[in-house]
Amino acid sequence: MHRSVVIIGAGPAGLVLGNALRQAGVSCLIVERHSRSHIEQQVRAGITDHCSRLILERLGLAAGLLAHGQIQETCEFRAGSERVIVAYAQLNGGIGHRVYSQHLLVRDLVEAFLAGGGELLFETTAETITVDGETSATVTLSAGPRRVSCDVVACADGSHSIGHKHMPTTPEQRRYPYRWLTLLADVPTPSPRLVYVLHPDGFAGEMPRNPVQSRFYLQYGTGEDPHAWTDEQIWQRLRDRMPDIAPGRVRQRSTLAMSTRTHLPMQHGPIHLLGDAAHALPPTGGKGMNLAIADADTLASAIIASSHDGGKRLAAYSDDRLTDVRRAVGFSDWLLRLVNTPLHMSEKDIMADYRTRQAKLMELSDPAGLATWFAHAYARTSEQTTLPVRRSTVSHRSARAGG
Repeated sequence: MHRSVVIIGAGPAGLVLGNALRQAGVSCLIVERHSRSHIEQQVRAGITDHCSRLILERLGLAAGLLAHGQIQETCEFRAGSERVIVAYAQLNGGIGHRVYSQHLLVRDLVEAFLAGGGELLFETTAETITVDGETSATVTLSAGPRRVSCDVVACADGSHSIGHKHMPTTPEQRRYPYRWLTLLADVPTPSPRLVYVLHPDGFAGEMPRNPVQSRFYLQYGTGEDPHAWTDEQIWQRLRDRMPDIAPGRVRQRSTLAMSTRTHLPMQHGPIHLLGDAAHALPPTGGKGMNLAIADADTLASAIIASSHDGGKRLAAYSDDRLTDVRRAVGFSDWLLRLVNTPLHMSEKDIMADYRTRQAKLMELSDPAGLATWFAHAYARTSEQTTLPVRRSTVSHRSARAGG
């Protein structure tokens, strides 16, 4: 079998790419190692930003998002008695987020791809990639057509992508001394907005997924084993940092060690990386899925243009994505350091660091400074700016008023 493009992975990146290519008449095959029911039921991140919404709308893939996604235009930061509510949409021209669980978006994208006659093989693994030249490769599959030749291999198969075996560079990687317990829970009164809590014992956060369900994050120390905690012990730790939280049924729990990893370049010969295969970020700021969708849109446009530009845009794919990726990595790093407690330090140093981060938090109430930068970077608008130089003073009174 020959297809112009073989896409490995049916997550948001692979499915947006597949839909865009199918609409343009480019032959493509998507292979996914999991079953359809698995990818359509796995509840994951659900924050869709401005750029992603525009891409999905242009491709006619945003009906579910627009009909059922909850609009988010504010987020809240807490530190002790201080609360700062950042109305970021008011600061960037009205641009907010849509909260729409990733598995629901995946379901929509699968339906659109198959309804248009797209080829998608579930429970099929890409076992090997043989590079036949700069513009050709052969992918060996575990099922279906055993060998598929193609002009482009698009690896959207996550952090342990098969494409990494064929990349000549060492990824840029940073590991942080922060670990989170993550929970998906049914809660009777979820917060109306995303909440980030700074606390000497560690970060806590609530990210609503729908009117009756939220994702919670709880930072823990290196010597702790959150897998041994009962649900009651988890809720108690969360209440210590978020006193007004209402406990509910825990549906999922897992742990995360914070790190970033970026593979540069994101292409080599016919192999192109996108989504988590190209760059893995912490969940702070909700950048991962949105970068994946932007990768897919850029790569689709470049592949479609190859018929008349001799592959120039395709050769520039990695460079074209670099600015956006760097910006997202920088923002995630900044937010991660703001909300997390360096629990590996002494108690005295932890408290000193906490007071410093409290002061930084108060700067988010200043529309003339950090708040406007945050608003554009958080919503990922086209007008993002560099991080402003810290002003010499921020009035504690105005900070309280802003919250």
